[in-house]
Amino acid sequence: MTNVQELGTYAYIRKIMALPFLKEDDISDEFERLRPEASTAPLRQLVDYVSTNWINSSTWPPSS
Repeated sequence: MTNVQELGTYAYIRKIMALPFLKEDDISDEFERLRPEASTAPLRQLVDYVSTNWINSSTWPPSS
């Protein structure tokens, strides 16, 4: 992985991790906008994890 790719990955993960700082109503829409940008298997695993455990979870939904 080149430095440019690493920076892109780092920036993408930061965007995912910053979602809780958005307004509750904007979190799901922004997550769905970011989802297609997951360009590697590990990033897709991260997105799936966030989707299952945070975005679409009844235990920890964005409203909590």
